[in-house]
Amino acid sequence: MFVSIRKKKYPVILTQTERDNLKSLIAANTVPARKLTHARILLKADQGSEGPGWVDEQVADAVEVSQPTVCRVRKQYVEEGLQAVLNRRPPNREYHRKLVRDSAEQEGLTDMNQAEVEAEIAAARSERARR
Repeated sequence: MFVSIRKKKYPVILTQTERDNLKSLIAANTVPARKLTHARILLKADQGSEGPGWVDEQVADAVEVSQPTVCRVRKQYVEEGLQAVLNRRPPNREYHRKLVRDSAEQEGLTDMNQAEVEAEIAAARSERARR
C-alpha cells in the first residue's frame, strides 16, 4: 500500500537543546497539563534528524488531542517559537469596573455630594459581603 506524505506547511524541526528541554519537562511532570501536551505534540511532530516526524493524525491519536490542536501547535511553533507554544499568552481583554458614581450619573443623580457617594459605596459593599 502506498502512503503519500504531504509536505507540511509548518514543519517542526527541533534543535537538540529544544528536544532535551522538552524531554526533561515531560519527565519532571510538575508543569500544567497544557504545557505537557504541547511538549508531547512537538516531540512527536519533530521532522528533524532525530525526530519521528509523525503526521498530524498520528500525533493527535498518540497525544489524545484533536487534529486542529496539532496544527495550531505546529503553526505557533514556526511563527512564534518554543516559549510561545509552551507558555500561555496573557489575556488582552480589558475589564471595566462599574462604579456607583457612574451609575448615579447615569440616573441623573449628579448633584450628590462626596459623603453621600461614599455612603452609597459602603452600603453596596456591605450588601455584597452579606451574600
